[in-house]
Amino acid sequence: MNSAEISVDHGDSRGRGADAALTAALCYFVLAAATIHLTSDGRNHATMWPADAVILALLLQHARKHWPVILAAGWVANLAANAVTRGWSIGVLPYGAINMAQSCIAALILTRAGRVDNLLRDLPTVAIFILSAGIVAPLLGALAGSVVSMVNYGEPFGPQVLRWFMGNSMGYLIATPCLAALFDGSYVRNIQKMSRMQRLEVLVLHASHAITAYVVFAVARMPLLFLPITTLTLLAFRTGRLGIQLGIVILALVGAVQTFLGHGPLNMIAGDLQLRDFYFQVYVAVLLLTALPIGAAVSTRTEALQIVAERGEALRLILGQSRDVVLGFDGNGACRWADGPIERLIGIDRAAILGRTTEVLCLLAPPALGRMLADVERIAEGGERLEFTPLLRSHLTVEAAVSPIPRTADTAGFVIVLRDVTERKAAERAVRAEAQTDDVTGVLTRPSFRRIGATTKRKGGASCLALIDIDQFNSINETYGHEVGNAVLGEIARRLAVHLRETDIIGRMGHDEFAILFECDLATARTIGERLIEAVRSTPVYTRDTVSIIATISCGMTTLDQTIGLDDAFEAADRALREIRRTGRNGILIAA
Repeated sequence: MNSAEISVDHGDSRGRGADAALTAALCYFVLAAATIHLTSDGRNHATMWPADAVILALLLQHARKHWPVILAAGWVANLAANAVTRGWSIGVLPYGAINMAQSCIAALILTRAGRVDNLLRDLPTVAIFILSAGIVAPLLGALAGSVVSMVNYGEPFGPQVLRWFMGNSMGYLIATPCLAALFDGSYVRNIQKMSRMQRLEVLVLHASHAITAYVVFAVARMPLLFLPITTLTLLAFRTGRLGIQLGIVILALVGAVQTFLGHGPLNMIAGDLQLRDFYFQVYVAVLLLTALPIGAAVSTRTEALQIVAERGEALRLILGQSRDVVLGFDGNGACRWADGPIERLIGIDRAAILGRTTEVLCLLAPPALGRMLADVERIAEGGERLEFTPLLRSHLTVEAAVSPIPRTADTAGFVIVLRDVTERKAAERAVRAEAQTDDVTGVLTRPSFRRIGATTKRKGGASCLALIDIDQFNSINETYGHEVGNAVLGEIARRLAVHLRETDIIGRMGHDEFAILFECDLATARTIGERLIEAVRSTPVYTRDTVSIIATISCGMTTLDQTIGLDDAFEAADRALREIRRTGRNGILIAA
């Protein structure tokens, strides 16, 4: 089976090589014979030589193993064209070799640079194409070919170098992109994708361009050489690189034929035909250097817009199926796009928020969201998050994530992502409700506290950890017994829990030590901690008969974020707790 597959591959490879060779031979012969007949007197070099562009286009589209047969077919076609138009002589043999060699040099440069699929893809590709096919390869060929012409026909070396160089350079630059697109099927595919009106528009534009070129070079009694650049520019912006490639070929073909026939503004120039040919080559070169960058820029822009449109459509489809609401606002705070289940989450439809400012959203949420959006320019690059209950969807808990869109030093706008976190919040409440509590104090046990603390840390946001120790608790146990000690523990735990917020978590770490996890910044946590200390020491924690016990607590506190592990936070808070106990107790110390 493997050998059969290999045999088929070799057959396909030979078939592709044979097809390329046949294309090279036929196209080269027709173009070469027509060019020599129309633009050469049989002794000097042709004004423009597009035949070599056939070989270059085919080399760029085939693997190097096919290059020898393509070059051989081109050489044979070159000999045949010269024999038919100039008459056979041994002196024409080197011309074909030189033509094939310069095409091979240009192809090697372009393939090594990785610029073979689209010669007008972008400005760097155009620059490499001009350097290789417009300068290096034809210059080397001109030097060698002019030596042959000097030996064969006694033609002067200098003028022939210039004529060969200009003719071959123009031929490559004008015809190669168009022929490459023709050979790889780009023109056919492009026409197939067009609507009927688009095809009609392209036909009208090219016909107008051809008529303009004919008028300039065959009809006009005055120099109007500037006119074709207008139709070329129009072709570039309306039809892209394929249109401008064909437009350049049309202009060069019409201009070359009419100039050779003695028509057009270039024939107003005093001098012989070679001088007029030279001016025509310069004119076409100027148009090329103007049109090729335009074509590259338009091609790049068109492809970029197509990519953006495709990604935009894909994003729209994704967001349409998303469970999140995504809102985009510009620098003035106006909503420019909105996707997702907007009505299900906040109670208004998409039309009600598009074009409106964030005030519409703030009216449907608690004031905290309004304050955050009012100061959106100060939100860090990573964004901020806020949970709220929409006024029109009171059964939901929604998380709002706000991220700015930077534009150099200013803010170009921001994006708000609304996510339904109702199930997550319910699960968190269930975990808290099911967590094992301490029998003596009624607060979480150490394992439960650490498990919930780790979950809270993974959510991100500001949080702090506090370790609390009852001052001189061992003395209470030793003096009044463990029963009284347990009562003191229970009362202190109750007072601590009463003065905590709903989002704060408290647990007993062992003996007389408690831990509290605050979901807030350090300054707020310290304020709450001071309130806890006052709540414990303000009144006796145990009173019975003649026994009245007043207790105090000490607290070590530290921040807890994504960069600090829970164990590290416990260690830091414990160091602060030991230090406050050593230096006086009954207070708070923030870990350094």
